[in-house]
Amino acid sequence: MELNGKVAFVTGAASGIGHGIAKRFVEAGGRVAIADLNLDAAKAAAAELGGEKDAIAVAADVSDEEQVNAAVDATAKAFGAVDILVSNAGIQIVHPIEEFPFAQWKKLLAIHLDGAFLTTKACLRYMYPQNSGALIYMGSVHSHEASPLKSAYVTAKHGLLGLTRTMAKEGAKHNVRANIICPGFVMTPLVEKQIPQQAHDLGISGTRRHGSDARRNRRQAIHHGERRGRSGADAGGLQDQCADRRIDHRQPWLAYELTALEYPVRIEPDTPDSFILSCFPAAKPAFRFLPRSKTSWR
Repeated sequence: MELNGKVAFVTGAASGIGHGIAKRFVEAGGRVAIADLNLDAAKAAAAELGGEKDAIAVAADVSDEEQVNAAVDATAKAFGAVDILVSNAGIQIVHPIEEFPFAQWKKLLAIHLDGAFLTTKACLRYMYPQNSGALIYMGSVHSHEASPLKSAYVTAKHGLLGLTRTMAKEGAKHNVRANIICPGFVMTPLVEKQIPQQAHDLGISGTRRHGSDARRNRRQAIHHGERRGRSGADAGGLQDQCADRRIDHRQPWLAYELTALEYPVRIEPDTPDSFILSCFPAAKPAFRFLPRSKTSWR
């Protein structure tokens, strides 16, 4: 990839996936605006990427229209253009829907959906006149699938898919492209916080950071399976597959990927993501899940 001086406005870029994207853009010859709610962290990230020549820090609450417009205008003033939007800023809030506080529901949707709308609108003021641009939205596996306790997040990520499709059609006549990225689990600060919270809410006990204790994970799998009305043998089957194949636990995320996609492992459609995490507690940096629409063997 060669960006040749193209200017990217990346939200939530002080850490996690956004920071990784900004770093890669700079390496490819692009210039980036690190847009983040935490201005100090954004400044530190920009300095790490080479300073004002290649990266600047701008403060932005993506749910605030005035702040978004000011941040995009500052980017255009510093670099002369805005060529790429990466709408990445996001949070996670986990509750059963009957216990979900309305204020928290609105907060999550405001950051994910209002943020994507406002940054898109602000960047198009520069992209349409120059007759070029790229809109990149950070979706999720939850743009296509669902998980318990994540009603707001799943709703937001599905919404981003719709916005992407709309902008692909609206932007076409201005040579502005729209795409969405839908990753699985990536071990960012957001996910680090999410895993123990969801495990607690589902009544799953804590697990070790490393996945080498197959017996312990099997006991936990059996326990959770019995709570869900399954036999202990069936519930422990997923972990058995990992143990029996003698997969290298130094790369447990790869172990899961191979187990789920290459070996004949049965994952039932209502299996919570957190239960899978309990079997592979050190899973990083990403997961690939089987389709949940039906029971699958591969």
